[in-house]
Amino acid sequence: RRTLGGKAVNDIAAGLEELSADGTVRKLRVEEYGEGDPDERPQWVKQDWLSNGREKVVVTCQIVIWSHGGEELYNSKEYRPHPETKQARDELKEYMDMVNFLDQEGKKMPRLVGDFYRKVKKRPVRWYLGDPGMYKGFDLAVRSMKPKERALFEIDQPALSPSVDKFYQKVGFHSGIAGLPQLVYHIEEERLAILEDEVPEDELDLENKTQRGVRAELQLLGYVVFRDVSPDGDGAKLHSVLHPGLPDAPVI
Repeated sequence: RRTLGGKAVNDIAAGLEELSADGTVRKLRVEEYGEGDPDERPQWVKQDWLSNGREKVVVTCQIVIWSHGGEELYNSKEYRPHPETKQARDELKEYMDMVNFLDQEGKKMPRLVGDFYRKVKKRPVRWYLGDPGMYKGFDLAVRSMKPKERALFEIDQPALSPSVDKFYQKVGFHSGIAGLPQLVYHIEEERLAILEDEVPEDELDLENKTQRGVRAELQLLGYVVFRDVSPDGDGAKLHSVLHPGLPDAPVI
């Protein structure tokens, strides 16, 4: 540190930036610089959008989430659906064993478990800044990014599900029903559900599978400003002119 000095050493030592006062959200590194000068801070976020004003900005992001051990827990680009029945899972396991045996006989590299599952494309994630139904960690993370930027973050549990529990209890829902990934355990949700069906509870040992937080890669694809026309100004009804139309087109 004494020899090199400067901002770069601080970035390497402690990540790029602490994004929350309680230290639960940290920006680790920028993997792809977005629009504008890489040395300048993002300037697209207006403080009015974060208040209860009549304008709200909706961001569109791709998000990939891993446990600290490296297991992928969520991917907004695609997912691999697991077989729903035990019979289908047993048949897939037999097929995997056969393919791995043939690969070994042919002196080929062993395949990963994910290679045997089909991939299903998904849509990116959208929410408005300050949305009480979105995990605080992701909301703070995207504010530190520039459009088109891709960056890696570390987010602790208090900035995940606990940050929205009161909101969903108030409206009578659960964050999982709203489509948010449940990141309490370091095992992917669908795989965990299969284990719960097939492994005795004492052997599953869920208490030792909890995790203190996750690593998340976010890419800010873009943002659009909306007019909040809901009576209570709570973002329930947002309107925006996404395309003004052609100059010579008739007015509707």
